[in-house]
Amino acid sequence: MSARIDYAAEARKTMSQTLSYGHYGEDAGAIVSMLAAQVHATLALVEQQRLANMQAERAELRRVAQGRTDDTATDLGARANVLSVHIREGLGL
Repeated sequence: MSARIDYAAEARKTMSQTLSYGHYGEDAGAIVSMLAAQVHATLALVEQQRLANMQAERAELRRVAQGRTDDTATDLGARANVLSVHIREGLGL
C-alpha cells in the first residue's frame, strides 16, 4: 500500500500558500491554488467516509459472527481483523 496522504493537511497548506499571495483579483495562480485546496479537502472527506464505511462493515461482521462456532464465524472474524488493519492504517496509527 502506498504512503498515506493527509488530504486535510494538504488543503490547509495549499490555502495558506494561496492567502500568502497578498492579492486576490484575477491572479490565475491563486485561483488554481484554491481549486487544488478544494480538491484536497474533498479527498479528505472521501477518506473519512471510507474509514467510516470500513468501521461499519467491521461492526456488522463481528455482530454476525457473534455466537457462531462454525467456519463462517472464523471467516467473518478474519475479515473483520483485516478491516481493523486498514482502519488503523487510515487513521495513521
